[in-house]
Amino acid sequence: MAKSLNALELLRKDHRNVLTLLRKFDRSDDEREQRDLCGEIIAELGSHTDLEEKCFYPFVREATDRFDLIEEATIEHGTAKDLMHELERNPDPTRFHALVKVLGEYVTLHVREEEERIFPLVEKLGIDLEALGEELAERKGMPARAQSTRAASEPRTHVTSDEPRQDARRAESGPSTRGDGGSAKADGDFMQEHADELSRTPNREEG
Repeated sequence: MAKSLNALELLRKDHRNVLTLLRKFDRSDDEREQRDLCGEIIAELGSHTDLEEKCFYPFVREATDRFDLIEEATIEHGTAKDLMHELERNPDPTRFHALVKVLGEYVTLHVREEEERIFPLVEKLGIDLEALGEELAERKGMPARAQSTRAASEPRTHVTSDEPRQDARRAESGPSTRGDGGSAKADGDFMQEHADELSRTPNREEG
């Protein structure tokens, strides 16, 4: 089995996939192709938001005291889902293009906020991001019903301290303890390509 990405690499990969699909949509002039791309965007976003809400966000809530960030992100997910549900009703062309445009702008903002505010917080926790990544990858490959039976099980086990919440608070003011290794160059290339859409996450080490 191929080596799994660490947790933040996996989520960044999801972000890249969605933003790439949105860029393809913008560049296409073919209505049928745009409808197909919209279907892919909805599928990717649906899988990604489900993964974050059932595993990643509960872990962040448990390991830190920054409930405000997760509440904001969850509300943003809700708005994106509303837009996706309306797109699934196959609206007329004018409304269809308007909905995709708004969804793209909303998703781009959400990705930026998540990678600039939540990811650096997680990087400072001193947790095993590889182990958390394996859990995320496992859940990502499960049917929705199977995922729900294991929702956010024992997130504290990823933290290296016996007092994760207290250590997490102390860690928020300290330096990042982990980088993303081999993914740094790929992330850098992507950030350069999408410089107008997405800011680089601060406090990340270059490989």
